[in-house]
Amino acid sequence: MSGRVAGWSLLVLLLGMAQPVLAVDAPPVNEEPEEIVELRSRFARQYQGNNGQRLAEISTVPLHFRDPGSEWKPIGLELETEAGSGDQVANDNTLKVRSNDEGIAVTDASGNGVRWLTPEEPEKDDASSLTFGRDDVTWRYELTPFGLKAGALVVSARGLHTYAFPAKNAAQARDSQTDIAAEQAGLDAATQPGTCDEGCAAAIL
Repeated sequence: MSGRVAGWSLLVLLLGMAQPVLAVDAPPVNEEPEEIVELRSRFARQYQGNNGQRLAEISTVPLHFRDPGSEWKPIGLELETEAGSGDQVANDNTLKVRSNDEGIAVTDASGNGVRWLTPEEPEKDDASSLTFGRDDVTWRYELTPFGLKAGALVVSARGLHTYAFPAKNAAQARDSQTDIAAEQAGLDAATQPGTCDEGCAAAIL
């Protein structure tokens, strides 16, 4: 008899272990946390999960920017065609970029900066970069969280060579044909081997 009792006890114990375990008042699964916008900073953003947890995303490169008097906004790395002018612009960044037949202007939120007077109008290469060719060199300007990154693809090595492009205050408008002619003369001279005079941006390859 005692052997049967022990057997039944073991059977009941095994059946009890086979029952599913149900959690009472389990927090819901957090599928899409909601960002806490007021806690943004230049390098971080935070999210509130519906399970009570808070998640932080921290980056080694800037995630947000803000103009004077504004809130933190996500940095955008895409060029857009501006309606009306046809210029390629990128305003969702610490530095603003504008590209047209005058060259590439990089400015701060107040419009102060520099314009590179490129020999020809840069073309939009992809969503985040501009390119133009000169002789056997292709120049590429890529949007980054820090601003504009310049690079050059040299088709054939030619040793030490200096390329110089006239530059000017981006806030200064070209208001006469004389200014335009002078700039073009500067372009023709600057793209020859040599050193860059004052008012030029140079690259030595």
